[in-house]
Amino acid sequence: MISLSTTWARSAENLNQGISAGVDAGFTTFTADGIDPQKVIPSIPLITSRRAKVLAVSSIMDRSVESVAAPAPSPSLSSPDPEVRKQAILNAAGLASIASSLGSSSVVLSGGAMNVEGTHDLSRQLRREKLLSSSADESTVGDEDDGVKKALELIANEEEPYLDALCRSLHVLTRNYPHHHFYLTPAARFYELPTLAQLELVLSEVASKNLGYWHDPVCCHALEKMGLGAHQSWLEQYATRLGGAYLHDFADLESRGVPGRGEVDYKMVGFYFPRDAVASLWVSDTFSAEELQEGVTSLESVGIA
Repeated sequence: MISLSTTWARSAENLNQGISAGVDAGFTTFTADGIDPQKVIPSIPLITSRRAKVLAVSSIMDRSVESVAAPAPSPSLSSPDPEVRKQAILNAAGLASIASSLGSSSVVLSGGAMNVEGTHDLSRQLRREKLLSSSADESTVGDEDDGVKKALELIANEEEPYLDALCRSLHVLTRNYPHHHFYLTPAARFYELPTLAQLELVLSEVASKNLGYWHDPVCCHALEKMGLGAHQSWLEQYATRLGGAYLHDFADLESRGVPGRGEVDYKMVGFYFPRDAVASLWVSDTFSAEELQEGVTSLESVGIA
């Protein structure tokens, strides 16, 4: 069954209204995203009265890949600053408590970003030369040119303290909340965590059964266009650890599009996607309920249901 991210109803004043709008659009299961862990979530009678179910919780509100700078999740689980990381862990713990109150045990987390001088300039270069190139012109996609080499060198030179901090944070969360499942989303930009190689290291280092991966086809597609790892590799390597995915498309130089309308190879995604994973439709609120159902039909046609 295809679920809906509550971020679709951005105009909703609270989670009740967001879920109600989704139910009216034909959905019964949801991922509660954009949750502020600092705020108390009131009881949600609509979950019972409207037979809705929350499958996962996150504080993530924006997964756009088209902007130069990342939406700043603050504080970050990968911050080398112990005090910042402590607050990030408390926020994630708050999400775990909120998930329990909503009848879920799944929490989706962002790995954060490296705060390194020059990243935005390099991101702008890669965005212009790779991400925003015509999908019909594959001559530059995946080429390891100077921009890509600079990005890979920057990651190699700067990643260690951030990876160490991220692993420390996840050790605390997985140990203190053994009945919850925590899932990392992929990087949307080269200076975010985790990249394909970094995810392998994090999963190996933390070595916890309640830590997994949450796929985002648009982010992985964007990284591939920038020459930073094949989209398919994420699914080949981590399908067995996959808890779910935020499903949208990249079209007209924008993410959060209806699946099937853009550049993402959803036939390939469907081939690897586990039947028991959460499939959450993550589309812009500019699309109508009818267009949401078009996305559902497109996903079901490739075996994602």
